[in-house]
Amino acid sequence: MPGVLMIEAIAQAGGLLYFQTHIDNGTPDAGLMFLAGIDDARFKRIVEPGDQLRIEVKPLKIRGTIWRLKGEIFVDDKLACSAEILSAQ
Repeated sequence: MPGVLMIEAIAQAGGLLYFQTHIDNGTPDAGLMFLAGIDDARFKRIVEPGDQLRIEVKPLKIRGTIWRLKGEIFVDDKLACSAEILSAQ
């Protein structure tokens, strides 16, 4: 799997986390989130067709509508990719 698609998967999972957080807090009209930056992207192993990815995303810093997230992708409990994502509304 190309690295750019793994980064996109982390960003999409971060968007889901953002919207779920806003729905849980009672603000369903969260607006759109935009990918503002990618930092410290690391690719540790090759992801091949048929591999099952586990994507984990956690917030590092939240300031209003700007979120910095840490995302990791695992294949068979081994780290395949990690990156910090900056997103803004």
